[in-house]
Amino acid sequence: MRSLIVIFAVLLIFDISLKAQEYYSESAKVRFISKAPMNEFDGVSEHLTGLIQIKKNDLDFYLDLNTLKTGIRLRDKHMRDNYLHTKEHRFADFKGKIKKLSEFSESQLKEGVKVVAVGEFKIHGVSKERSIEGNLKLSPNGEELHLKASFIVLLKDHKIKKPSVMGYDLADEQEVELEGVFKLRK
Repeated sequence: MRSLIVIFAVLLIFDISLKAQEYYSESAKVRFISKAPMNEFDGVSEHLTGLIQIKKNDLDFYLDLNTLKTGIRLRDKHMRDNYLHTKEHRFADFKGKIKKLSEFSESQLKEGVKVVAVGEFKIHGVSKERSIEGNLKLSPNGEELHLKASFIVLLKDHKIKKPSVMGYDLADEQEVELEGVFKLRK
């Protein structure tokens, strides 16, 4: 009986310590995909900065839009200057809550869990409430939290003019993918 109480106490303390943890990254990856009938391209940045607080179910991410690269420098310049207006609106950010994150046990997180984050996504100076689905997985040693998520951004929702190339309009709908490893803050 005594050993059962000790095991229960150790598990409880370990579970409480997990819920108080924060995970941080300055090098998560963001990729957007722009699809149109006559033109498709993507842009990538490996400079997404983010914080995930398990106990509070909070997350806070931001990206310097000047770090997005499409593979063509002139297109990058046009994207920053003519559409995203990064001199006035340098960052895209998302602040929100991950529904029920603190309710997952450590073993569930180590197996990987589907989560939904609800919050404000802001780009081009315009915020919009979003619900974003993703997957979280805790490393076996509890030192890293792996995140994968994807969502759609409609340019018109954020007052971003729809680009056109040689008379062909690009898609208003942009696919966005996030992937990163968040390290335990000690």
